[in-house]
Amino acid sequence: MRKIFLPAILLTVAVQVKAQFGDDYLKAADKYYKTADYASAVVYYEKYLQAGTKSNANEYEPYEITISKKMAQHSNSHQAVYHLAESYRLLTNFEKAQPVYKQLLQAAPDITPLAYFHYAGVLRAQAMYAEAEQTFNIFLDKSKTGDAYTSAARRELQNLRFIQEQLASKDVKKYTVQKITGGREGASYAPAFTPENNLLFTATWADSTVAAKPRNRNHLFQGSYTGGAVDNITAVGWPASSWHEGTPAISNDGNTLYFTRWKMTGGKKAASIYKSTRAGGVWSEPVALNAIVNEAGCNAQQPVILGNGKYLLYASDRTGGFGGYDLWCAELNGNGEPVAATNLGDVINTPFNEEAPFYHTGSGSLVFTTNGRVGMGGYDLFYSAGEPGKWQQPTNFGYPVNSVKDDIYFTASNASKKLLENVFISSDRTAACCLELFHLSRSYTRYYTGQVVDCATRQPLTEATVTVTGTDGKAVTEIRSNEEGQYVIAAEEGMALNIKGSKAQYQPAQLTTSVNSSSDTIKNELLCLTAIPKQKQLFTESKLEVRNILFAFNDTAVAASDYEFLDQVAAYLKANPQAKIEIGAHTDGKGSVAYNLKLSANRAKACFKYLVTAGIGRERMIAKGYGECCPLEKEFTADKKDNPAAREKNRRIEIKLL
Repeated sequence: MRKIFLPAILLTVAVQVKAQFGDDYLKAADKYYKTADYASAVVYYEKYLQAGTKSNANEYEPYEITISKKMAQHSNSHQAVYHLAESYRLLTNFEKAQPVYKQLLQAAPDITPLAYFHYAGVLRAQAMYAEAEQTFNIFLDKSKTGDAYTSAARRELQNLRFIQEQLASKDVKKYTVQKITGGREGASYAPAFTPENNLLFTATWADSTVAAKPRNRNHLFQGSYTGGAVDNITAVGWPASSWHEGTPAISNDGNTLYFTRWKMTGGKKAASIYKSTRAGGVWSEPVALNAIVNEAGCNAQQPVILGNGKYLLYASDRTGGFGGYDLWCAELNGNGEPVAATNLGDVINTPFNEEAPFYHTGSGSLVFTTNGRVGMGGYDLFYSAGEPGKWQQPTNFGYPVNSVKDDIYFTASNASKKLLENVFISSDRTAACCLELFHLSRSYTRYYTGQVVDCATRQPLTEATVTVTGTDGKAVTEIRSNEEGQYVIAAEEGMALNIKGSKAQYQPAQLTTSVNSSSDTIKNELLCLTAIPKQKQLFTESKLEVRNILFAFNDTAVAASDYEFLDQVAAYLKANPQAKIEIGAHTDGKGSVAYNLKLSANRAKACFKYLVTAGIGRERMIAKGYGECCPLEKEFTADKKDNPAAREKNRRIEIKLL
């Protein structure tokens, strides 16, 4: 395309060719513009502006072009440049539209307030946020009508703040976004999974199987996604149509396909939803759905099957909506034909456009696109949990699911309960003109890092066992700390964890993680373990306890002075989960043999119960009463006198490792 120098065009009229050529170019350009053939309009507006004009200079009326009123027979040169900028904008070629708007408004600042509105939108799409905010404010100063454009400009100012917040988010690194169209020219969009896990989509790509279709005609294709690209691409096999065809939805058995057919006539779209069935591998001739979905004089498009074939979600500008395109739900009979249609309501729909619905069964979420809510600009993708009649307030996915351009179609694998784990979207974020297919995935893994240390010295503990469970007690993982006492745990995002540290000769300790964080890596507080003092080591190499628990005469209660010792026994058993013990109780020689056996058994049970209360499993302990067996000292002196001190030593508990 030849470069044009707009200041010279705007301020002087070239006279290098005959004026008649200029008029012819202008008439052709206006004709194409009026019929929404903006690609052709660009060509002839540029020819006109390079050739010169003899049109009148005062035939323009504000808002005339954008709202598609009948245009004047000719445009003046400023108006022609405005049409050129608008054509680029409507082709989403913002890079070319931006300098045309800029130079137009420098030369003709009072041409129309809407020029500032559309220019600001182009600046936003070019990531020129400060300039976009300034230009939207100029529009609001110049436009005093308080119409829909004024409301839209105010919302766009909110969008600009939202955009900058999103671009600064640390969550971006959780996402992987990759274009998968393989360098093919033309649009590719509206992806949908087949039961075989292939990809159905719409494209304007050239293909020998659809040779009868004109250039830039939309058609349905099927392919497989492997290695970051779509390959094995074939066109859906039914006779070529003169209509555009796209936005597929296929049944779970793969034998019923709903899709949209549409035509553009005089710049006006006429779209309806069709159905085709497959038998013996051959698709039937598509048939339009009845008037319950395809209301006369209205558009119905972008179907998606819901509830195992019981419902059909779709977008329509039919009567009874909230304005623009709304999302509707049609109930289907056993033959897949609509029997009733219901608007999804004002929780979902706005006075603007809601389109391209998708329902993710795994997470129970409705996904759709809209240009009627605060977002990153243009069309943004939103999600709402629920089901027909019970939708929650929609939430913007944010960046990078959405971009500053248009993000419209969405499909995700229902095999996952995570909405963004395996997703295909359509966006023009990297394109000059068209929607393209992207694969997107989000990591739902959160990492917890920490260190196990000695509580007293704060020195790292190597090879400490770190046991991780959910708050429901379900095991997650078990790892060992490294030479620096450090550990890293990978767990599902949003899951609270109990992290327990243990090591021989240390009392175990535990901490619970927080889920109230947006970070993908959380640093835990120190997990410090208290050493069991060596001077109070419980067991010798011969596995005999070196200190006894003593009882008062005829008593089975554990003395408070011995609680600390039993707590040390409990700590040892917790730190050594394979260890088992015998709790052996002994009495002195007073009383009968039978009585002392019963008394000793009760004393053993008292210690047993204490340790159970301290968290030691019953299966790890044996309580046994030995009665007056095995005294440590003689209870009578050589002259036959009673020895109370000896009797006190003999009333004891001995704990042995088994």
